[in-house]
Amino acid sequence: MARSYQELVSDLNFTFYPAPERKFQERILVSHFFGGNQKYLLKHIRLLNQIGFDVYAFDFSYKKTWIYKKIPSFKNENYKLQKIWMTELEEAFSYVPKPCFLYGFSGPAACSVKLAAKKENHSLVKGIITDSGPFTHLLKCNFNLAKVEFGVDRTISRLLFSLLLSPLWNWNHTEDLLNDLSNCKEGLPYLSIQPLQDEVVPVAVMKDVFTRSKHKLQLTEFEVAEGGHLTSLKLAPSMYKTQIKTWLESFSVAFL
Repeated sequence: MARSYQELVSDLNFTFYPAPERKFQERILVSHFFGGNQKYLLKHIRLLNQIGFDVYAFDFSYKKTWIYKKIPSFKNENYKLQKIWMTELEEAFSYVPKPCFLYGFSGPAACSVKLAAKKENHSLVKGIITDSGPFTHLLKCNFNLAKVEFGVDRTISRLLFSLLLSPLWNWNHTEDLLNDLSNCKEGLPYLSIQPLQDEVVPVAVMKDVFTRSKHKLQLTEFEVAEGGHLTSLKLAPSMYKTQIKTWLESFSVAFL
């Protein structure tokens, strides 16, 4: 049973960030990256507010995760972080006025794609923005994550980290992601922000997502020369802000 609005606020810190001057009819639902929370994205949220959008955000419950206080059932796959995050993203999405844009980061951005791919959401999702993901080659990216984000240097330790984390997310990650992109509404606006200095997610595996899928998106790929993993707004603020603003204004309905 889905949580009530009050339960979502209590359990996942579901938060509404109103624009000082709302200029567009659409809203934006922001979902954070693995290892983070919405506080890490306050600069992104403030940027969206400044452009004129109301924003909603929440904190995934991955930190509670072993996860629901008992040994998980492998039969129903409740051990998969992706399944848990999808449930929570859908709960948050249900309380956001529609239509709205989805804005996701790194690997969990695949959840935004999966949400948009559902037929019942085709008329509700106005577009997708992703930053530093999603990606194919899950094992490789988790191998990189172990060193860059967690300081694991030994090759064997990084390999074990990847072999543990990857199935906890979803062994079928790449296949599911490519299928989801193919099932998104034809002509759906999609902005893919691709940092060229990303040490966790090589830009090639971000581009591979679109090359290998049979998508019919209205795709914009924005390469950030100075950007690293999740750092493009910090390292190239002017370019980032301009691209986000221009893209959103192109696909939004302004108040007269």
